[in-house]
Amino acid sequence: ENLLSMAAELRIEARTAFGLARDYAPHLADSDHTQNVVCLSETPLEHLWMLCRPIDGRSAPMSRYGGVFSRDEVRRRRSNPVWYLDTTQAGGVEWLTKPFLNLITEALRRSRVNGHFDGALMAQQEIFKITPYLESMGQGRAYRKDFHWEREWRHVGHLDFTSRDVVAVL
Repeated sequence: ENLLSMAAELRIEARTAFGLARDYAPHLADSDHTQNVVCLSETPLEHLWMLCRPIDGRSAPMSRYGGVFSRDEVRRRRSNPVWYLDTTQAGGVEWLTKPFLNLITEALRRSRVNGHFDGALMAQQEIFKITPYLESMGQGRAYRKDFHWEREWRHVGHLDFTSRDVVAVL
């Protein structure tokens, strides 16, 4: 039903917030800086089976269906590969994630009015344009998150397309 709905509406809805600022998505929902994205994969055809079966540690199961678009078409529509920030390197979160978290904290500070976040002020903060594409990965004592093999791309907001844009349907 979901695939048929996408085909009928010629739209893949961005229903879920991802990235380093996903917790602030409600404040940015009505702006161009929404954190809700459409997730795409550049997984090679020979590895597609990995997207269709359970994987330990995956919080969201994949569906056994989907549309295939050319990379050029996806790029033309302002989609971009996810930028994985590795937290397992020396220094852990401090190494790459912390500078971005500091930028988010500063943007949030500038977006408060009377102790509450102002969505319009948040939407003026440049950092929220890139946070949907930023994702931490790695391994620590209490977590393991490493899906870089999916070669994930994201499109901020709904992804509208035409039937001519679809290369294949799985």
